[in-house]
Amino acid sequence: MKILLISILFTATAFGGSMTINTTAQQDARIVEAVGAILGLGRDATGPEVKAWVIQYIREGVQDYERRKNQTQFVPLAIDPN
Repeated sequence: MKILLISILFTATAFGGSMTINTTAQQDARIVEAVGAILGLGRDATGPEVKAWVIQYIREGVQDYERRKNQTQFVPLAIDPN
């Protein structure tokens, strides 16, 4: 695998575009090994497994950011104990 080309298509409502990541053969070897280990596969990850992992990684990162952002903006409602 000379170049691992990962095309990540996002829904139009989320980003309205696509993202392509080009890697070298040396990076490919590192990526598939690392993702396979992260996923606990006991082998190198396949291209589709890497793609799914990258998409999930981005989703989780954005959701984490949004959660932390919302926590800093959160103001509890005043509750009358009576």
